[in-house]
Amino acid sequence: MLQFVTTDKSQLTAAGQARAALAGGCRWIELGACPDQARAAEELLPVCRDAEAFLTIDDNVDLVDELKVHGVHLSSASREEAAAVRERLGAHAVIGVGCATEADALALKKLDIDYISLHVEDNPDAVAAFAGIAARISAELPGVHIVASGEFAPSTLPSLVDAGAAGVAVSQTIACADAPEKNISAYSTTPKESDNMGATTFIGIIPARYASTRFPGKPLAELGGCTVIERVYRRVASVLGENVAVATDDDRIRLAVEAFGGKAVMTSAEHRSGTDRCLEAYRNLGSKADVVINIQGDEPFIAPEQIRAVMECFGTPSTRIATLARPFAKERTYDELENPNTPKVTIGRDGNALLFSRSVIPYIRSGERTGWPAATQYYTHIGLYAYRADTLAEITTLPQSPLELAESLEQLRWLENGYRIKVALNDSPTIGIDTPADLEAARKYLESHAI
Repeated sequence: MLQFVTTDKSQLTAAGQARAALAGGCRWIELGACPDQARAAEELLPVCRDAEAFLTIDDNVDLVDELKVHGVHLSSASREEAAAVRERLGAHAVIGVGCATEADALALKKLDIDYISLHVEDNPDAVAAFAGIAARISAELPGVHIVASGEFAPSTLPSLVDAGAAGVAVSQTIACADAPEKNISAYSTTPKESDNMGATTFIGIIPARYASTRFPGKPLAELGGCTVIERVYRRVASVLGENVAVATDDDRIRLAVEAFGGKAVMTSAEHRSGTDRCLEAYRNLGSKADVVINIQGDEPFIAPEQIRAVMECFGTPSTRIATLARPFAKERTYDELENPNTPKVTIGRDGNALLFSRSVIPYIRSGERTGWPAATQYYTHIGLYAYRADTLAEITTLPQSPLELAESLEQLRWLENGYRIKVALNDSPTIGIDTPADLEAARKYLESHAI
């Protein structure tokens, strides 16, 4: 993520500078101090929205509140000041803080902020020092992104990303030179989303238990001439090749997987969730993959394009957790939407989840409930997750949270602890098998579809 800072309107309008930056690959526009900051922000906001880019404003919280832009960059802030800004702007605003030192950054521990910006000189020693600082800050402030700011040559940016920068702020003096489009496009040699994803390695892990309360032994149930678990495995392997394994606590499942040529790993029977089982399997396999994809063992129709959609989220280094959602068709009924076995998710402008719930969210204050599906776009959650390996290790240590206990949705624990969950969208149909009745529905679906 390149960041573009404009503080001078003498050469181009703010909107013109932003268009040049966005054309060159920038995804984040930061509006600094300028003679008429309010007017510049009004010019920038539609430009950023059209490009699906962020807009943050330096220090002017009043303007952020008034125009409802994505958030604010605080050039410096004490712990109390940052907390006050969060309380004022609410949970959905992006808040970043510029820190002069590592100690300044660590003083913000356990605050609800999104990123910390650190100035870095453009030389190898400074970049190496930044790597150590970024690692220590990330360990103490999980979920907070680290942005490197400065005047960097394009050739320096890959080193900064390797050093742990989730974003790079390119200063106004580079972006606003005589030919801004040319200068910004020089940074096209830096890792872009597709390039970064190509360097990212993935492993798919399919947790599968035999002792299900509602449907014991469902991974071994027959579906279209093979077991449910085999059908899941083969669909995942069509994307990830040999980088797939079933994580189980039962020898019957292990033997069945090995019988069709798959890979299985034994894990403890004491795990509270599939996420915990994924971490043990990842470690038992000795995997060095960057990202672990958790595929439900009872989703025999999981589509390859759904797996790829979640993988693509990790083209952005700042993505730590990703999941999948499906737009709810407006012609469907409220009764279908209300089903508590189909969790709903609301999604922010940055593509991250705001909230998951078994209740219908958002609640529409006016109008009959039968008309809700047509009144706004709802999204239903598909239980496919992916996590960077270090993040997976972190979230499995978290205690259960109040929202999680209330809704029985594990992902709420991560949100309550400040982690962001990127949501990929895909409308491919799936049928999860929780009960014998679901299995019969899946068999009927299979009869009418060549899958």
